[in-house]
Amino acid sequence: MRFKIVLLILITLCWYGPATAFVKGSSAVIDLVPRTYSLGGFPRAASLSDIDSDGDLDIIVTNPDKHGIVILLNKGDSTFEISNHYPIDGYPISIISTDIDGDSDIDLVVLDSDGKVRTLFNDRSGLFSAGGVYPVEPYSFSISPSDMDLDGDPDIIVLSEEKTTSLLNDGKGGFDVTLSYPAGVNPAPKITADLNSDKRGDIVIGGKDGISVLLNNGDNTFAQGVYYTTGKMPVSVIAGDLDSDLDNDLVVANYKSHTISILKNTGDGTFQGVVDFPSPKGPNSITLGDIDMDEDLDIVVTNGLSGELSIFINNTVRPLAITTDLLPYGRRSLYYSEKLKAKGGVPPYNWVVLSGSLPPSLHLDPLTGEIASRSEDEAEGAEAHHKLHEDIGEPLISHDPLCLCLKAPTGLYRFTVQATDSSSSTATADLYIEVLPLPGTISGTINYSGNKKGTIRIGLWASSQSPFMRLFIRPIFSATVTTHGEYKVDNIYPESYLLGAYLDINSDGMRQLDEPYGIFGSREKPEAVVVEHGAALSDIDMELSED
Repeated sequence: MRFKIVLLILITLCWYGPATAFVKGSSAVIDLVPRTYSLGGFPRAASLSDIDSDGDLDIIVTNPDKHGIVILLNKGDSTFEISNHYPIDGYPISIISTDIDGDSDIDLVVLDSDGKVRTLFNDRSGLFSAGGVYPVEPYSFSISPSDMDLDGDPDIIVLSEEKTTSLLNDGKGGFDVTLSYPAGVNPAPKITADLNSDKRGDIVIGGKDGISVLLNNGDNTFAQGVYYTTGKMPVSVIAGDLDSDLDNDLVVANYKSHTISILKNTGDGTFQGVVDFPSPKGPNSITLGDIDMDEDLDIVVTNGLSGELSIFINNTVRPLAITTDLLPYGRRSLYYSEKLKAKGGVPPYNWVVLSGSLPPSLHLDPLTGEIASRSEDEAEGAEAHHKLHEDIGEPLISHDPLCLCLKAPTGLYRFTVQATDSSSSTATADLYIEVLPLPGTISGTINYSGNKKGTIRIGLWASSQSPFMRLFIRPIFSATVTTHGEYKVDNIYPESYLLGAYLDINSDGMRQLDEPYGIFGSREKPEAVVVEHGAALSDIDMELSED
C-alpha cells in the first residue's frame, strides 16, 4: 500500500463514550449509545453533511483499501443505510463536504495519497459525478476549506510534510493551484482551541501515549505543557464542550489501545478524570455532528483495523438552563400569555417567581411555565386542576384560555424566575415585563375643494411640539391617504396631541409653501386632541386650504 498512515486532527464540540461514566470534577454523566457499521477495508476519514437535503446529517467515509468513498444516508432516526460507493483512483485519505460550485447543495473534495485532489459534484439528489483532478504534493495528508481570497466561495488548503498548497476556487467548483509554500507540517496530532475561556488559542499536542496541553500566556508565549496519559498512539484529538458547561473538553482516539479517551475541563484549562471507552480496532479519525437532532453533538469514528464505522449517540443529560431571556411587553386591557422555556436537566420542570414580582393580574403556572393574565382564583384553580388530573391519572383536557385582561398599572416590572427539574436541579433567570397602555385611534374626514393632486400626509405632534407641527416635520405618528375623505390613525400612545395634514403635491415628504394644509382647530389656535387609554376618537375633521 502506497499511502502513509498519518495522524490527523479535528476540532469542534463533542460528547463521547460507548457506555455511561461519571467523571470526577463534573456533575454530568456521559451517556452514549454506540452503533457499529461494517464497511470492510480500512476506513480512514469521515465527513458529515446533509447530502440528500432532507434535513439530517449523512456520513461520507474514505476507504483507501477499497479505492473509494462510501455514503451512509441518515434514515431520520439516527440510524443509517449504506448507500452508494464511488471509486477513487489511488488511496483516498482525507475528505471535506461543502458547496464548492455555489448551487446550494453539498459537493465532495477528496485527497488521495498520490497527491491528487479530486472533486465530485452533487446533482441535487445526493448522487455524485466526477469533477476535476488537481495535483498537489505526494503523500499530502489533510485538506480543509477556507475562503482565502474572500470572494465568498471555499478554497482548499492541502497539508503535507514538505509543503502547504492552496487551491483557489474559480466560483464554479474548479480550482487553480496557485500557491505552494515550502513550509511543511508535521503530521503529529495537534490542535489549537480556547481551553480556559480567555479567547486565546491554546495548544494540544499528541505524544506516544498521551497529550500535552500548553496554555496561551497572551504575550505570544505558552506555559509549560501539562501531560495527560490517554492511550497508546493517540492519532486524533478533538476539543469541544462535552458536558454543556461552556468550556472545551478533549477527546482522544488511541490507535493502538483501541480506545477513546475523554478529558473533562475543570474550567481553567486543566483536566481531571481521564476516562477510556472501548472502540473497534484502530480508531483513526473522529468527526462530530448532531446525528439525532437533539441539540447536542454525537460522534462518528472510523476504525481502520477493524474496517468499521462507529457512531456514538449522545444521551448525556445536559445542565438545566432557562432559555427565555426576553419577554414581550403587555398592553393594559389585553390578554397576556407567554410560556417560559428551559432545556436540559430531567423534565418536567416546576416554576416559581423567586424574587421581585410579576405585574398585578399576571400569574405564573408552576407546571407549564406560562405567564398569563388571570385572576387569583383562576390561577389557583388551574393549579388544582392540574394536580387533580395527575392524581387520578387522567389526561388533562386542553381548553382555550379565558381572556382575563392585564390590569396592571403601566411600568417596568422586574423579577427572577426559578425552574426546578425532577432531580431537584435548579436554574434561574432575571426577566422583566413592561406594561404599556392600550393605544388609541383617531379618525375623521379631510376636506379639500381645490384642484391640486397628491398624497395627503397626516401627522400628530405632542402639544409641546407646536413649532414642528407648523412646519410639518418630525411627527410622532403619521399616516397617508391617497385622496380627501375619511382617514384613520391607529396605535396612538395615550397623550395630548396637535393634529395636521397637507397635500404632498411634489411627493417629497416635506410641505412646501404652495401645498394646501390644514390643522385641527384652526391655524391660529390649534386644538389639542387628547388620546386616553384605548380611546377611539372620531369626527376629528380638517379642511385643507392654501395660504
